[in-house]
Parts: sequence; structure tokens; C-alpha cells
Amino acid sequence: MNKWLTLLLLTLLYIPVYSQSETTYIPYVAYWEVGDEYNFSVSKVKEQWKEDNRIKLDSSTYNAQFKVLQATDSSYLISWTFENQLPPELNLPESLKEQIAGFTNMQVSYETDELGTFVGVQNWEEISLKTQALFNEVIKLTQDVPDSDISNEKLEAAMAPFISIYSSKEGIERLVLGELQYFHYPMGAEFAVKDTLHYQDLLPNMFGGTPIRGDARIYFEEVDLENSTSLMIQQMTLNPEDTKNTLLDVFKRMNLEENEIEKALANSEFNITDINKYEFYFYPCVPIKIETKRTSIINIDSEKGKRIDRTIIKLID
Repeated sequence: MNKWLTLLLLTLLYIPVYSQSETTYIPYVAYWEVGDEYNFSVSKVKEQWKEDNRIKLDSSTYNAQFKVLQATDSSYLISWTFENQLPPELNLPESLKEQIAGFTNMQVSYETDELGTFVGVQNWEEISLKTQALFNEVIKLTQDVPDSDISNEKLEAAMAPFISIYSSKEGIERLVLGELQYFHYPMGAEFAVKDTLHYQDLLPNMFGGTPIRGDARIYFEEVDLENSTSLMIQQMTLNPEDTKNTLLDVFKRMNLEENEIEKALANSEFNITDINKYEFYFYPCVPIKIETKRTSIINIDSEKGKRIDRTIIKLID
């Protein structure tokens, strides 16, 4: 039970004008025009360990395009076109992935304020319907896949929390379009070059319920005022008790044995940390390279597990 639970936990854990006085501040303010286009490569790597042995390595790379459709004094309308990918936690066979390839292309229309701060997705209902159709197609095709080692019932149970997320506007913005949260993370804010900002963040709970607290800090590693570039570092540690409560809620939604789960989690240890690097042209406020890394270490009784999730968004034009 504990071995299986450790693996499942790791699977689930898975955001010009500048002065040059005594204190230099870097503002992240959008200076975009209609028709501006930027192309990016997006790479994702997921690694998983049991004890000291790596037991899983998944990676994917795709291209995405950012295009400014409208610009007013108070807002921007952006098109973000990319290839949507099903959660690797579903462990779909390659033959099935090939059959659903045509379902994965997505075009998102979303709004920011005049500073570039993310406001919301306009066509989220369309994305939700398309994503749910993709899930339904996966379930349908699984029946005919000879190398599939998962039953429809198990697949539907595994998909249930994700389908719930993808049916809400917030879930789509935070999970399906997670890259956009990183893309716009610093926008609308101003940071002192020589100071370290300490704060407590609240991460939205995609499964409903109380947000997850995180102790965070932000500082600059490099700033080039002449070329308007900067490298900002964000580090955060998630609250272990909040994380445990969130996972317990997820397990309940998956109809797992509640008594066994609670007993195992009572003696568990959680250590989840984020290290994110934001390299930007702060004028006109476009990312050069964003690297995110989440390390999840989970110990349950004598079972030790670790998972590392990386995302790299890189300007290619």
C-alpha cells in the first residue's frame, strides 16, 4: 500500500521607465503593439525516484506563439497558440497518443491589463469543451488499444480530478495554461535591484478548498540596464500541512480508501520547493527564457520518493 501511495503522491504534486538613483527599481510593464508576434519553445521534463533509483523520465517539447490582437489604453487582447498535452500521469500508450494528436492544437484568446498583468481567458468555455472531448476520445480509444494496461474504470477514476479542473475557468487558466502564469508572473510589478523581497504567497487549490501557503522570496541575479535585460529568481517552500490536506481531498475525489490514506499520511513527510528563473527584456516586457523547477520529496513510513518537474520557455525568434 505504501509503495503504491508514494508513487501516486509524487504523481499528483505536480506564475520603460526606470530610475537610477541610490535604489534602482526594475518595472515590468508591457509596451506592446497590435501585430507583435513572439515564438517560443516550451519544454517539460518530469523525473521520478523511488529511494535512490530513478524510475521515470518523461519529456516533451512544443512550440507556442504569442500575438497581440488588440491594444487599448487599459488592456491588451492576446492570442496564445500551442499544442495541448494530456497529463503524463495517465500513462497513455504511444499508439493511443498518435490517434489523438489531432485533438491537441489549441488557440487561446486572453486579456491583460495595460501593464501586461494576466486578467483572464476569454474563450475558456470553448477550451473546456475541446479538452473534455479529448478526454472522452481517450476513454473511447482505450477500449481498442491492445497494449493498454489500464481499464476504462481505472482511467475514468484517474481522469476525474483533471476533468473537474478543466471544466472551470480558473482550472484552465492555472493548469492547462500554466505557461501563461509564468509568462506574466512579474508583469505589473516593480522590484528593487539590490533588495530581497520576502513574502507569503497563496497558491490556488485547483481542487477547491483552502489555498496552499508558500514562503517565498524574490531577488535579482543579473541586471543590464543598457540592454533592458534582467534575471530574477523566485524561491518558495510550500506549507507541508496545506499540501497534505490538499492531497487527502484529491484522494477522496478518486474514491480511494479514506481510512488507509489517512493512516499513511499521518506518518508522512512533505518537502516541496520551487526555484524559478525569469530572464526578461523588461522593455518591452518579453521573456527571453523562463526556467521553473519544482522538487517534491515525500517520505511515507520507510518508503522514500522524489519527483522533479521542470518547465523551460525560451524565445526562439
